[in-house]
Amino acid sequence: MRNNTKILVETWRRFLNESTIDRIFESIQTLYFHNESKENKGKIILVDNVSVIEVEYSGFDGIEGSIRCDDVSKENNSYYAGYGPAVLADGRPVWQISSSSSYKTWGPLLYDICIEYISVVRGGAVMSDRNQVSGFAEEVWGKYQNRSDVKKVQMDFGELGSNTDPDADALSILRHNPLPGHLGIEKDESLEEPYSINYSAPASDNYEETYSPITQHSPNNPSDDINQYSTFANLIKKGKSVEEISDIWIDSPLSKAYYKESLDVINKLKSLNLYIEE
Repeated sequence: MRNNTKILVETWRRFLNESTIDRIFESIQTLYFHNESKENKGKIILVDNVSVIEVEYSGFDGIEGSIRCDDVSKENNSYYAGYGPAVLADGRPVWQISSSSSYKTWGPLLYDICIEYISVVRGGAVMSDRNQVSGFAEEVWGKYQNRSDVKKVQMDFGELGSNTDPDADALSILRHNPLPGHLGIEKDESLEEPYSINYSAPASDNYEETYSPITQHSPNNPSDDINQYSTFANLIKKGKSVEEISDIWIDSPLSKAYYKESLDVINKLKSLNLYIEE
């Protein structure tokens, strides 16, 4: 049992280091042989509940994990993260991975399954959680950003001053006058110190140091405006200044939506009798 566990852990360490589709197939093969050596056979189960998709390891000996994806593209959904009627990534409805947990490093395979299913079956694209992303999860998203088999779509943030801006009321910055853009940062109890943001204004000399608001990526395309709280919050936690964030936020893997054009991973799992949909 200990040797098998060591093999499983090393497999996903290679995934994080090399991030190729070949490594994913190798890990699936490792899962298959692990499963075949056990009396009770496990399955990866996907449940599609329209606006919620859940995937979990079920019945595997020594392997546990689950992941939940929510449709955040529509105003009537409880996890809505946009500013207008719909949030789209190149015309695709946007979903987020809202939560995940796994034994050791078996989480990334569940990510791949969610991205494939949402992309091909539901016609969508997937982003990280819009409010909170762990350091490990951000590493996983960084690998998707660099994978050639995964399509990337740069998303934008909304504008402060809009009546539909879910972040506006929580921002403690010069709210008396509408501003052309915002950081999307709310109060975050996990930050050691409060983070204050100063904005420059025309003919303003009230501050010794002022910063221009971060400009939107695509100001003429409101359909890609989405809550970018986790993007900015993680950059702040890394010690980035407002000026640095203004230049680098679009480089963050958390600022993008991802999709695939094939079911390669799911089909491989099906062929090995490791996957079912309910």
